[in-house]
Amino acid sequence: MPLLALFLILIGLWVIIAPQPAAHDGKYPLVVSHVLHAESPKGEAFTFFSEALHKKTDGNIDIQIYPSSSRYIDVEAIEALQYGAIHFIAPTTSKLSLFVPELEVLDYPFLLDDRESYYQLLNGAYGDYIREKLLSYDLRLLAFWDNGFRHISNAIRPVVDPDDLQGLSIRVMSGDKTGYLYELFGATPQEISFAQMPQMLRLGVVNGAENTIINFYGENLMQTQPYLTLSHHSLMIYTFLMRESHYQSLAPEVQEAVIEAAEEATAHMNTLVHSQEARSTVRLEKDSRVKVNHLPEEASDQWRTLARKSFKSDLSRNYPEVYHFIQQMGFTP
Repeated sequence: MPLLALFLILIGLWVIIAPQPAAHDGKYPLVVSHVLHAESPKGEAFTFFSEALHKKTDGNIDIQIYPSSSRYIDVEAIEALQYGAIHFIAPTTSKLSLFVPELEVLDYPFLLDDRESYYQLLNGAYGDYIREKLLSYDLRLLAFWDNGFRHISNAIRPVVDPDDLQGLSIRVMSGDKTGYLYELFGATPQEISFAQMPQMLRLGVVNGAENTIINFYGENLMQTQPYLTLSHHSLMIYTFLMRESHYQSLAPEVQEAVIEAAEEATAHMNTLVHSQEARSTVRLEKDSRVKVNHLPEEASDQWRTLARKSFKSDLSRNYPEVYHFIQQMGFTP
């Protein structure tokens, strides 16, 4: 039996025999699992959601939060959510591309020009399309969460021009398109989990990584990554999810409370990310351990032009619906 199949079966058996939270006297004990530390924007957003939902249901919902992969990593958490072992998760879009391949599009480098364009895409017909696709897998998309732009760091040299990536090995998260930028410009992408990344960088298994500036600062990566390029090459998006069947099992007033709390947590998350991006940038620019490179406009245009020229035919051929949604925004990659 393949090891992956055996692994999934064992997870399923564990979930089946594990004690599950149940409603008692109208109370709903629920569970959240995520991979970041509690003080990260995601961690704080989940805490905000938990407190808001507790208040809106007059204390009838208590949420236990397990941060820092203390219960599951992202891929395991998706399985656990489907089995009912946990109740809310927020994995990156790339983790869900197995269910909805159209989510891979968000990992194309330099897909859109700015944050507002990504919001327009996510809050429009594309977002509605993704929601419907996820429902067929018993997944309810409560919100898209902004986690900031991805940037490039390494231990070898400053990266300003695309050719500067040549020969570097770069940690990326799992996903079909997450390594696209690096393969295009001669680097070697390697999928490594967020939890393993700091150690792999210290050991030299890879000599670079892509991260949001918040995660770069929060994980203290300036200790091993003295060169940081603020490339803004893609916006990292989380998908805030629960099971549709679980949602439908809730009383109408609890459903309403979940939706309201999710909307408020989303606004809180986005505000946190914007402020922490700015604060982390200022702190890193003052840190002698790392050289922060802001791409000049001419260099940014070069990266953007080369990347879009490379993926345009793939985007229009393999994801025609998404390409149409992007064109409806008045934007042609």
